[in-house]
Amino acid sequence: MKKITKIGLVATVLAAFAFAGCEPEEVHIGNTFDENQYKIDSVNYVIERLNNCFLDGVFDNISPADKSTSVDVFDKPQVVFNEPINTVINSYYRASIAEFIVVKADGTKVDGDYALSDDNLTCVFNIKEPYENGASYKVNVKVRFETEVVTNWRKVIADDGVEYWDGDHAWQIIKDIDGNEYIKEITTEFTAGNRPMSFNSKHILYSYPADRQRNFLPKETNLAYMILEFDYSYLLNEYKTKGYEQKIRIKPFGGETTTLDFTYTTATNGCGRGEIDYSFAGFHFDNNVIYHLAVVNIAKDSSQTDASVPYEIYAIDFRTSSYNTFPEKMGNISYSESGFALQVTGTVYQLVWNFEDLSEVVESFDLCDYNYDQQTNCLLRLNLDYDNCQWYKEKIAPLIYENEDVLSIAGNYTPPTKNVYTLGASDDYLLTDEEVETGVFAEHKKGGAFACNAGKYINIDFRELTDILINAKERNKGAEELINTDYLPNLIEGNYPMKIEYTLPGKNIVTSKYVCDLKYTY
Repeated sequence: MKKITKIGLVATVLAAFAFAGCEPEEVHIGNTFDENQYKIDSVNYVIERLNNCFLDGVFDNISPADKSTSVDVFDKPQVVFNEPINTVINSYYRASIAEFIVVKADGTKVDGDYALSDDNLTCVFNIKEPYENGASYKVNVKVRFETEVVTNWRKVIADDGVEYWDGDHAWQIIKDIDGNEYIKEITTEFTAGNRPMSFNSKHILYSYPADRQRNFLPKETNLAYMILEFDYSYLLNEYKTKGYEQKIRIKPFGGETTTLDFTYTTATNGCGRGEIDYSFAGFHFDNNVIYHLAVVNIAKDSSQTDASVPYEIYAIDFRTSSYNTFPEKMGNISYSESGFALQVTGTVYQLVWNFEDLSEVVESFDLCDYNYDQQTNCLLRLNLDYDNCQWYKEKIAPLIYENEDVLSIAGNYTPPTKNVYTLGASDDYLLTDEEVETGVFAEHKKGGAFACNAGKYINIDFRELTDILINAKERNKGAEELINTDYLPNLIEGNYPMKIEYTLPGKNIVTSKYVCDLKYTY
């Protein structure tokens, strides 16, 4: 068993007494003080407490599984812990990652970085490029431990007048008597499979146009791209060495093919991504047409074609909208004259406005436009236009977000934006296989609704601020006013305008904006 240094351990033992309310004293082992025995007993004390903290060990499992073969070349190594990393356990200890490395059989380190999950129970190593065909790898994860030490002990008087012992707290790495960190580690060895010869659709993080998109707007922007989770440069380079070049080819259903150039870049920051960028400048789209677009291999010398080389590396299908731009589309949508209120709780309501698409070919919205569960991967960002909302300006801002008395105590609070508006269409699916195969866009229902949930999220802030102010040592006029307000202010008649930004996913580029002047009357 590894031994632990005396550094920090005396403080740890003393801390145990201090937390029990005792004044710290020098600790002796037996009748006489034996420094070596003291170190050993101190080590045993710390080890016992660590074992109690990590009763089932530090690690739960590691993947890929040890000695596994034909591992997916994009499979990221990961380790799962029994207790959260970087989290205080039993008031005294915490574990942290000392090392997470992936190496080839020859000892060469694999490029990448590691990241912890939000709950600190899982750590993933993000490889920068896929594993080499049939290559062997080893993963090694080491965890160190820290203990909280207290120095400069002194008597402290609490707010309630109670006197107790405390001092300066700091975290110190636990080491053995030779000065080495006390480490727990886990390893796994595996053999990779073969790299794929085309893009995996699951690795397309963002795409514009998107696969099976129903409402592509031809004149909204000329920008087009695919952002990949992994770097696929190996694939393009391999085909080039065989006498091929890669292009974008786009073809309307039953029409002629057009070839476009593209550029491929790898991420300069982050880990392991690749990106294809191209432009539709100069290309003519027809409305209400389904298009097939693909990254293809084209042989420079047609007499040297290789049957093992696929023509399409990756392909998508999408339909052009009845409209050319987003503002044009929104100008052809009719809203109900007034929204209606659905009670969430107390004085908190959701406001709903029905809408109807007036175009001859009804298209409404699809999951590329708006997806409540995956809003970072959709085109529309919906928000309450607070500056022009009477209810917010008259009732909410003075009480909460522009109440300087409240913010001086609780800190900065801004009105919520995430999930404030939702969009519901009567049919939210994408292009079907039948539509792609026949080129015929099926008729869809034209109904849908916008829903404003601002009250729900403002109420969360309202309740949180109330708790902060109630427990604050000092209060002022604005704080008292908010504390004495039992419920979120009721809705009033007036405008609840919705701002919509048409935003390219993955790039955060806003190509157009539109405001729906939605009203509410009792």
